[in-house]
Amino acid sequence: MPWARIDDQFPDHPKVIGAGPLAELLHVRAICYANRHLTDGVIPAGIVPRLAHDFDRLTLDGTDARSIDWAGIMLKHGLWEPHGDGYRIHDFLVYNLAKADVLAMRESRSRAGRLGGQASAEARASRFGSRDPRANASRGASPVKQVLQDAVKQNGNPVPSTTTTTSPRASAHGSASASPVPWKEKQALEDQIAEEHPSWSARQVEDEALRQLAGAERGTA
Repeated sequence: MPWARIDDQFPDHPKVIGAGPLAELLHVRAICYANRHLTDGVIPAGIVPRLAHDFDRLTLDGTDARSIDWAGIMLKHGLWEPHGDGYRIHDFLVYNLAKADVLAMRESRSRAGRLGGQASAEARASRFGSRDPRANASRGASPVKQVLQDAVKQNGNPVPSTTTTTSPRASAHGSASASPVPWKEKQALEDQIAEEHPSWSARQVEDEALRQLAGAERGTA
């Protein structure tokens, strides 16, 4: 959706003052219409009554405002220009974007969005070995168990030999059987859980990661 652009001195322009406040309102509506429909400032003759749809509640010098030839007034004061069977807003493209520019911007943003999505998918694939960390689960293996199985393949042990830490929950309770936790796998799992449960706190995410890792380790023992 493009924005309608109006010079901040527009209300004080001699053309606008000469045309009057209702013509000023009609002109703003015409600019909005042209931007919404990407007409490059063209206003079809049949649209003018719609732009003045509520003028029947107003009068101008004792005359029903809707019965006035508004297009004629806009032409007379140079706010609009004749264009085919309709009109064109004077200097519309000086202040507003052309249809071609708007479509080019939309395509550029769409392309950037597609590239961003592709980069995100590739980052997930690099981390989880799949474009979707849940893909392994759909093939019958849980993502947590897959993490530990990968660690076994690489190290010959469900717990990697480097960069490990001990569960802070187990340490807090003085458990002598607290086992090392694979830090990288734990971090990857926390990222996945945080994506699946965006409302959870960091403590909840960590607790769930430790719980799942502990259960998966027992399953691979």
